Amino acid sequence: MFICDECRKLFEVCNVSYETHGLDTPPYEQILRCPYCLACNPSFAHRCSKCGEYTARIFDGYCGECKEQLKKEFRKTMEENFCIEDRRFLMYNALYDDDWAL
Repeated sequence: MFICDECRKLFEVCNVSYETHGLDTPPYEQILRCPYCLACNPSFAHRCSKCGEYTARIFDGYCGECKEQLKKEFRKTMEENFCIEDRRFLMYNALYDDDWAL
């Protein structure tokens, strides 16, 4: 399944066009397009394991919005359950470079 980066619609089959670049014989460049808006190079669609929405980009199984929500929940849990020294150590290691899963 694909998702268009422009119109955000889902589809199974891309519209295919060919660019000859002035050549008389193949091989020609094959260009995949969204069948709705004809934008070039749609992305593979991934389903978020939390909200179930499809997105072009996924982080450890989650869409961007769910990832941010989980990070906020994680920080809140850390603040409630750990002293400041332990919390700084754990949060630095868990949240560095978006590698936030323990």
